[in-house]
Order: sequence, then structure tokens, then C-alpha cells
Amino acid sequence: MKTLIDTRERKAKITRSFIFLFLLLSIILILFVLYSQNKYFKYDAKLYQNFTSRVLKQIQERTIQHYKDVLYEILLDDTLKHNISLGKREAVYKILKPKYVLLQKQNPFIDVMQIIKSDGTSFLRIHNPRKYGDRLDNKRKMVKNSITNQKFVEGFESGIYANSYRLMMPIYIDGKYIASIEIGINPDYFVLTAKRILDERGYLFIKKQNLVLHHNFMKFHIGEYYLQSDTYEKDDKLLKLFPTKIKLIPRFEVNFEGKTYILHMNSIKKYGGGEYGKFIFLEDITQSKNYQNEIRMYGFVLFVLFLASIIFLINYYMAEISVQLHEVYERFTNELTQRETYLTTLLNSLPNITISLIEREMESVNDKFYDFTGFSSLEEFKKKYKCICDLFVPRQGYLSAYIENEYWMDYIIARPDMDHFAILKKDDNEYIFRVFSSIVDFDEKQRYFIIFADVTEILRVKDELEKNQKLLIAQSKQAAMGEMINMIAHQWRQPLSVISMAASNIVIDIELDINDKNALKEESKEIINEINFLSQTIDDFRNFFKTDKKVEKVKISEILDKAIRLVEKQFISRSIEIIHNFQDEKNITTYSRELIQVFLSILNNSKEAYEEIKDIKKVIKIEIRGYDNRVSIVITDNAGGVKEDMVERIFEPYFSTKEKKNGSGLGLYMSKTIIEKHLQGTIKAYNYGNGISLEIVLPLFFGSWDRRSGKR
Repeated sequence: MKTLIDTRERKAKITRSFIFLFLLLSIILILFVLYSQNKYFKYDAKLYQNFTSRVLKQIQERTIQHYKDVLYEILLDDTLKHNISLGKREAVYKILKPKYVLLQKQNPFIDVMQIIKSDGTSFLRIHNPRKYGDRLDNKRKMVKNSITNQKFVEGFESGIYANSYRLMMPIYIDGKYIASIEIGINPDYFVLTAKRILDERGYLFIKKQNLVLHHNFMKFHIGEYYLQSDTYEKDDKLLKLFPTKIKLIPRFEVNFEGKTYILHMNSIKKYGGGEYGKFIFLEDITQSKNYQNEIRMYGFVLFVLFLASIIFLINYYMAEISVQLHEVYERFTNELTQRETYLTTLLNSLPNITISLIEREMESVNDKFYDFTGFSSLEEFKKKYKCICDLFVPRQGYLSAYIENEYWMDYIIARPDMDHFAILKKDDNEYIFRVFSSIVDFDEKQRYFIIFADVTEILRVKDELEKNQKLLIAQSKQAAMGEMINMIAHQWRQPLSVISMAASNIVIDIELDINDKNALKEESKEIINEINFLSQTIDDFRNFFKTDKKVEKVKISEILDKAIRLVEKQFISRSIEIIHNFQDEKNITTYSRELIQVFLSILNNSKEAYEEIKDIKKVIKIEIRGYDNRVSIVITDNAGGVKEDMVERIFEPYFSTKEKKNGSGLGLYMSKTIIEKHLQGTIKAYNYGNGISLEIVLPLFFGSWDRRSGKR
């Protein structure tokens, strides 16, 4: 039995190998036939059309060059030009007649030679000497342009007696234009020359409006195009097909006496614009057509054999396929079971509550779901609840079954970039979950996976951190208030001294009975000015301590000026100079009062650093640079800087580089907090020269700049 099965399998393999070999050979032959047809025998009418156009163009270019040289040679005869200028027609005729006869011997198609005077009249026609004196410049554009421009011109143009390709050259004596000489060539010259090169049948059709009545044309025509008689042989039987079976259509094919011809048309441009006529060539493509037909026949036979083999092969495999279908079905069932097991294992491996849904129906959940809800199976849960959203605790800012009239699951899936939170209750305790969603194509079905991550403890720790931060902010404010009181004392010391001195001067003048009104007036003005300064100082400090936060559109330089005014007196008393350098400054949208606090903290840090340094010129440089979507503020002092291993630590709370701490150690920490968390910017420090630089980068508008990448 086993031997019989092995024999059948060997025969089946041999049969399959034979069929595959035959199919492979058939495909190779078909591809070879198609390749041969396309590469060697497929007729390219457009390519031949371009070739005929190039041939005609080359003939025309050579004709122009040759007869241009001929005209130059003729005009080298000064006697000829002298006789033309004196109007001696017979003398000119005697000189030009032999040249005209010689040219006709060389080219029988030359049928025109004449001299045209500068006034546009015909001086002499060598081909018809009895006809002269008639006006030509009002009938022919070429004559008019030659006289007007006095340059060489050429082109197809119909005259009174001939349709010709004309070449016209101006005649000068001592630099003065006197006439033009013209040679005309019958257009048949171009057709017959091209026929010799192409070895094809060629004809010239001239448009009706360009016909010369004195010339001989055939009686029949095709539309508005007439066939010139000189361009055909009287025994040309193919020509007789033109009015009926041959149409002036590009690439028109016609069968005649067992041969196939294809029609090529080349339009002739008339001098001055418009169409003069058409060169028609009939190419014999009989051999290409016959070979193409043979190739198609062989290809058809091969295709039929190939198709028969395919049908046989299909029938052969149908039996095997029907046997294998049952195996495929069983394998598919096993795979489906394995996928369900894999999905369950995958869900259980996740550390958070995870739900798999198809549309809005809960399909499966993981063990974390059962641990939280207390149910032992999904079916048991569904008996009591329709959805996990039934466990949501409704509260402002958290998920509920419907948000803004939209189902909760649709809501979070449509907004993947938002943070979603839900409150679920268990044993009278509330737990906060962050909710994530994703869509996965699994097992040829679109599934929605909803993950509930317990963030209750994280939020509790976050609240504690925020409370600690608020405490630090309060301590920073208290420290700032102490510094502000010290600043007010410095700001007021000099104005109060000025007021006291002015008041004393007024009292002395009264006691001495000095009645100088002007002096009294000046002293009073000085007192008023100093009182106004004191009032402005109080307003500046009061604005600084206002608790309301308002976004303002301001310039950084304006905020810096306010901060400098608050510390100006202290800096002057300590001989500290502030240098500004503002470049391309732009308006920004920010919290100006918080930014003033940052600037004051940085300036006070530099001031305290200078307390330990003597015998140097104390300078603080402030540089502002504007960019497309951000602004940079760099504040640099020369107070010695800090150790490299401490640069990153200066923004830590309660950290100080000094042995004796004069402040709270919170200034730069609060500055970093304000810049990064409130103003959406960045701040960094680095040693520069003999000091330290602090660089602040802020966005021009909130949300307009990614501070991590520096991109919009």
C-alpha cells in the first residue's frame, strides 16, 4: 500500500514538473515574442515623422547656405552694381543671364532671378525680361521687409508668376542701399531631394490661398490643399487614391496593391506667418506589418497553449485543494483558540486594569479588573452592570458615562492627546485612575483597549509636593519683603536728606528775614520733586507685592527698568555699574510681576557676591536678543563665578556658595520655578570670564515654543 502511494506521489511530481516546465517555456517564448515585436518590428510613426522633419530642415539649411554664398559671389561684381545704380537694364541682363543659365544647369528647379529697386518696383526679371516696372512691395511681405530692413531674407512665398522658395539679398554701393537681388527655387526641389534621401513617395500640397494662377496645378484637390503637377509621375497609380481613399490625416494607413503605406505630413510655414502648404510622404511599412502579423499569430498560438496548461493545472490542483481545506479549517480553529489564550495572557500581564471591547461591548478583562471589582467572571459583572462606567463617581473634571452628550469611550478615543481621569469607588474608598485608550486590529477585528492606571498615591504625593512648594514660595516672599524694606530704606535715604536740607534753608531764610521769592520757589520745587520720587518708589514696591496675576504684553527692557529702579540706590552706593545691550527686542506676553521678582533675585545675588570682592570695577551686563518665537536675556557679572561642580546646584533650595549666608537661599530656586513652571521658559547658569552668566529664554507667547527642543 505504501509502495503504491509512493508511486502515485512520484507520478504526480513528474506531472507537475512537466507542466511547470512547459508553462515556464511558454512564458519565456511569449515574452521573447513581445520583446522582439516591441524592440525590432514595432513601427514608431512619431520617430519617422521627426526624422522626415529633420531631413527637410537640413535640406532647407543647406539650400540657404549654398545660395547665400552664390548671391555673395554675384554681388562681388562692381560693374553689375554700378549698372544697377545707373538703371542700365540691358547691361545688367547681359551680366546676369549667363549666371542664371548656369544656375539652372546646376539646379533645374531655379525658376526666378530678379532685381528689385529700393522703391519696391521690379527692375529686371531674368526669367521674364519683358515684364518690369510693376510694384511688388505692396503685394509681397518679403520684398517690403527686405527694403525696410535691408537684410538677407528667405522663405516660401508666392509671387505673381511662381510659387517659390525665395532668397533675397540687399545690394549696396559705397554703403548705400540701392536694390535687392532675388533667387527663387521651385518647392518641388525640396520634395524630390527628400524622396532621394528617404526612398519614399513624396508630394507637395499647396494651400489654396497661396496658389499662383499662372502656374500649372492638377485639377483635383483635397479640401483647401492642391497638388502641384511637377511633383508626381504620370504613372503614379498610388497618387490617384488621394481624393477618395487617402485622407490628409497624420499617420493615416492605406493598402494598395498588396502593400501598406503610412502617411506623414510636414507643414510648410509661409514667410511672414501662416501655412504655405504641406509636404506629404507615404512610407512603405508592408514588411513591418507582415512580420507583426506573424508574431501576433505565433503569440496567439502560444497563449492558447499556455491557457490550456493553466486550465489543466487548475483542475489538477482542485482535487488537492479540496483535501487540504479540512486541514486548513482545523488549523484555523486551533489558531483561534491560541489567539484567545494569547489575548487573555497579554491582558493579565499588564499591571493596570485593562478592558478589551469590540465596539461598545466588553469582550474580555484582566485579573486586575476582578481584583478591584470583586467579581469572579465577566458574565457575573454584566449581570449587575452594563459597563464599567456604571462604577464612575460623577465629579467635575472627571469622566462620567456621558461627557458633553458623548459616550465616555468615544470621548477619550477622539481625544488621545488629553489627560483623562476617572474616580471609581471600592469599599467606601475613592480611587483616582488615569484612563488611556488604544485601537488595535487583532484577529481581523478592531478592538478597543481601555487601561485604568491607579494614580491615587501619585496624586497624593503631588499634593504634598505642591504644599511644600507653596511653603517655600511663602518663605521666599517673606525674604523678599525683608529685602524690599532694606531697598526702600536705601531709596528714601537721599530724598529725605534733600527734603530736610531744603526745609532747613527755608527756615533759615525766614529767621534771617530774607525775602527771596525765587529761592523759596526753587527750594519748594525741589521738595515736591523728592516727594514725588518717594511716592513713585512706594507705588513700585506696592505693584511688586500685588497678588493678582495678569498676563501683559510688554517689552523685557521695560520690566528690567522697573527692577533696576528698585535697587538703583543700593547699586550706586556700592559702585556697581549696570550696562545694557538690547538687540532686536520684541514684545512678549508674560506675567511681568513674576519676571520682576526673578530679575531682582538675580541682581541681588550679584550684589551680595560683590560684598566679598574688593578693588575691581564692578559691572553687571544685561543683554537681550530677540528671535522668531522667543527672547533671550543674559545677565553676567564679574564677581568671581562659582566652582564648576556647584553651577548646577545654585538653583537648589537653601543652597549657597557663601560661608556666611545673607539671604534665605531661596532666590534662585524660586527664579527657576517661576521661569519654568509659570512663564514656560528655561534658565541656566554657566561661568563666563571672571564671573557667572544666567541665561533666561522665554516664549513670545504662551504655548508658542517648545522649551525642550527650542522649536515652535
